[in-house]
Amino acid sequence: MFALDAAAQAKATALIAALAEKFPAAFQIDENRRRPLRIGIGGDLMDDNQIAAALTAYATSPGYLRACQPGAIRINLDGLPAGELTEPQANFARRQLEGRSEEKLANGRDKKARNHRATLADLRALARARREGGAS
Repeated sequence: MFALDAAAQAKATALIAALAEKFPAAFQIDENRRRPLRIGIGGDLMDDNQIAAALTAYATSPGYLRACQPGAIRINLDGLPAGELTEPQANFARRQLEGRSEEKLANGRDKKARNHRATLADLRALARARREGGAS
């Protein structure tokens, strides 16, 4: 799974906006309107790490991954058909989306655990368990 830090994500978002302005038939700012891109479409642009990062952010967004269904039509920069998603490609996208959901759930659980403040009842139970030799 590909993750960007906040600064890189902000740059990628700005570049996606620029791509959407230049190629509105291919790139969408709204994740729910994104369609699968032609494999190798980055070569139609310029060879640039920022574009590669933006394309990665674009193509790993939940909306894009949801659009990657078997038989979905890929598009070129003009929004014209440029191939079809295969079953293995759609399965890969589904696994990426599922992994992202699992990661989000795990991060939420971790965050809740970090933010958990012991209540008086928790402290009393811990003290009782220590007195009884059940906890160290």
